[in-house]
Amino acid sequence: MGALLLALLLAADDPAGLYQDGLRLFSSGQPEAAIAAFRKSVAVRPNDAAAWKALGVVYASRNDYAQAEKPFHRACLLCCTVAPRLSSNSVSRLHGVRPCLL
Repeated sequence: MGALLLALLLAADDPAGLYQDGLRLFSSGQPEAAIAAFRKSVAVRPNDAAAWKALGVVYASRNDYAQAEKPFHRACLLCCTVAPRLSSNSVSRLHGVRPCLL
């Protein structure tokens, strides 16, 4: 875990690296760390629809739909045809999400 935190700190200004870190963290069962990575990614690059969508997916995977709403809304506003970058298994866990997000 220490090496991963160091990688996150080093990638503080690299939104693509933060996005990849978030995906890796989420897929390894570390949603809190994934949320931190995706939040940093969208802070550096606020028009990255895929990162906003990924942030929403992590919140939704925790059944925190209230927190997921803003990232999903932002992703839809930016680009309603965002190509899914998360595994279909991650996305399939969502319930009641607008079709443009899947």
